[in-house]
Amino acid sequence: MAARRLRRKSIRFRIMFWLAVFSWLPLMVMGTISVYQTREAVLAAELARVEGLADANAELIAAWMNARRDEIRYLAKLDAVVNLQTNDVNRLLMELSEHNHAYDTIYLIGPDGRGLAGVEFNRQSRTTRVLSRPEANSFQVADRDWFRRAVAGEHVISEVLISRATGNRGATIASPGFPDGAVVGGVRGAGLMGNNFPPVGG
Repeated sequence: MAARRLRRKSIRFRIMFWLAVFSWLPLMVMGTISVYQTREAVLAAELARVEGLADANAELIAAWMNARRDEIRYLAKLDAVVNLQTNDVNRLLMELSEHNHAYDTIYLIGPDGRGLAGVEFNRQSRTTRVLSRPEANSFQVADRDWFRRAVAGEHVISEVLISRATGNRGATIASPGFPDGAVVGGVRGAGLMGNNFPPVGG
């Protein structure tokens, strides 16, 4: 009798146990799915935010570079540049550099790739100095792709490069100067990357 009662209790316990398991199992599965879906939604939202920031930064950089291109292109058309009047060119380069501190260096370059005049911006002191003639002449870029393209008549914005003159990171913007259709040289500015535009968003 006692053994039969014990067996009945054991069967009842097992039935209750499995009922509890089958009752909780769907809840556990649903909870796991909910956590997974929430995590996926958070990751998707974060990815969309990062992609949005990247797009905004790309647009900001493109607008900044286009503004520098327009400045260099305008400078390359001036009489002092096309006539290679280095004293007047130095004054113009100084004015442009001091105007917005957007350039690491700016050079007037002859058709042989040698610097004829130039200015250099100091990021620490926020000042610009005119380079001496020997300093300007030491700037040799005949082997650079952007220079070859510029003297062929193209307005160039290069990829981000390390400046040979200063070691700073920037993009080269170059435009040819050509009176009467013949290229006599060009103007090259190294647009300073980094401090001139803060990243968009956080």
